[in-house]
Amino acid sequence: MSGHPTLGLAVIGAGRIGALHALNAARHTPNARLLWVADIDQVAAERAVAAAGDGKATTLIDEVLHDPGVTAVVVASPTDTHSAVMIAAAAAGKHILCEKPIALTLDATRAAIDAVSSSGLCIQIGFNRRFDPPFAQAREAIARGDIGRPWILKLVGRDPRIAPMTYLRASGGLFKDQAIHEFDCARWLMGIEVDTVYAAGSVLVEPALAEIGDVDTALTTLHFAGGALGVVDNCRQAVYGYDVRAEIHGSEGKLLVGYEGRTAVTLLQPNRVSHDHTDWFLERFTYAYRAELAAFVQCIITGAPPRATAEDGYQALRIAVAAGLSYKEHRPVRLEEVRNG
Repeated sequence: MSGHPTLGLAVIGAGRIGALHALNAARHTPNARLLWVADIDQVAAERAVAAAGDGKATTLIDEVLHDPGVTAVVVASPTDTHSAVMIAAAAAGKHILCEKPIALTLDATRAAIDAVSSSGLCIQIGFNRRFDPPFAQAREAIARGDIGRPWILKLVGRDPRIAPMTYLRASGGLFKDQAIHEFDCARWLMGIEVDTVYAAGSVLVEPALAEIGDVDTALTTLHFAGGALGVVDNCRQAVYGYDVRAEIHGSEGKLLVGYEGRTAVTLLQPNRVSHDHTDWFLERFTYAYRAELAAFVQCIITGAPPRATAEDGYQALRIAVAAGLSYKEHRPVRLEEVRNG
C-alpha cells in the first residue's frame, strides 16, 4: 500500500512459530520490514534470519526493544515468558502481536493486560483462525443472520501427532494449549458469551500425561448465554492428518467449515475418491498466519482495533481454566466462578 510508512518489526522467539512469523514479516507483509529475530539460542535466531532473508539475529531482547527503528514486536517465545515480554515491549513503546496464551494463569494474564492497557499501543493476540478465510466467512454469515439464530456449535481440533513430552509438560495442558483455539473460535463465531462449561477428558495416546494430570483427548460442552449449545472435540493425535473444522446449526440453516482433516479439493475417479491431506497447522493456516500479521501492521497504521484483542485472550483462557476445573471436579463450572487462578 503506497503512501504508508514501512514499519520495523522484530520477532522474539525463533522456534517453529517465530521462524514462520519472521519469514512472513520479511516476505509477505506489506508496509513492514523484518529488523530483528531474538532468541536465547543464537543459532536458532540466525537460522530464522537466514530463512527470512532479512534482519539481524540476537540473544538480547533489550537490544531489540531499545532499537528506535523497531515499531512492533511479535512475541513467539515460550508461553511462560509471554507476559513479561509483553510488559517490557509496551514499556518500550512497541506495538505487540502476542501468540496465545498471554500467560498460563488468569492472574498473570490480567496483570499483563493491566500493564499494557494504558499504553495506547496496538495489542493483538495470535488467534489465527479469525484470519482464516473459511472461518471468517462463516463468522460474517452468522453475523448477517444467514442461518438465523445459532443453536448448536460443533468444533473439532485434532493434531496429526502428539508433541514431545518436553513440550507437553510446559504447555499448560490440553485445555490451555490446544483447545484454547476452539474456545476463542466459539466466542467469536457465535457472537455470544459462554456462561457454563462441562469437560471430560481421557489419556488415550500418551500414558505419561496421566503423571502430570493432563489429558490428550477431551470433549467440552459449552452453554452460551441465551441457551445455545456448543461441543468442542480435541485430540492430540489424528493419524489421518491435521483436523480442524466447524459446524454451526441455526434456526434457518447450517454452516460447515472444513472436513475430516482435508482441504476442499476432492478427486473422483472410477472406484476411487481422494482428498488433499493437510499434515499440520503450518500448512493448513499458511494464509491465516500471513493475514494476521498484515492485519496487525494495518491496525498500527490506521489505528483500527485488532480483530483479536488482549481481552479476547483473557476470555478464552477463562473458558480453558473452567474446562480444566470441570474435568478435575467432574461438574459443570459457571464462568462467573472463574475470575482468578
